[in-house]
Amino acid sequence: MIEIAPSILSADFSRLGEEIKTVERAGASLLHVDVMDGRFVPNITIGLPVVKAISHATRLPIDAHLMIVEPGRYAEQFVNAGAKMVSIHIEADPHAHRTLSAIRSAGALAGIAINPATRIEIDGGIDSDNIAEVTSAGAEIIVSGSAIFGAADPAVAVRELREATVLWV
Repeated sequence: MIEIAPSILSADFSRLGEEIKTVERAGASLLHVDVMDGRFVPNITIGLPVVKAISHATRLPIDAHLMIVEPGRYAEQFVNAGAKMVSIHIEADPHAHRTLSAIRSAGALAGIAINPATRIEIDGGIDSDNIAEVTSAGAEIIVSGSAIFGAADPAVAVRELREATVLWV
């Protein structure tokens, strides 16, 4: 099922409550809240007080997208403010696993966001049956062990992987 998540960053903040009710009635699945600190990204937006206020004004789950430096310091606080989903940028958190675990422990879904310039590497279980799927999703480096070295001819296996990728690009 596809979920529709209006981003309140594009809403009219002078009428935020009305705007939220409008998208609720229209069938939105959740509300997306972009939290920017002016350091990780150049813009500054909203923070914990607004997320808390929104959580009291809607029945929709709140998806907080933390575009901030040191998201681990604040992620649980966003859950406590009412976010049901919290995503952090892998580039901003050297301890992302710990932060994701803390988000889950606080009772929310945890996610990773990736800047477009980040290179994506997929490691494990990649073969000619699924390489097209992962490359079409944005993976740029494909690590494949047994599909190559477990083949009768590793050179043929590499060519087959490359050909399967080219078909989808």
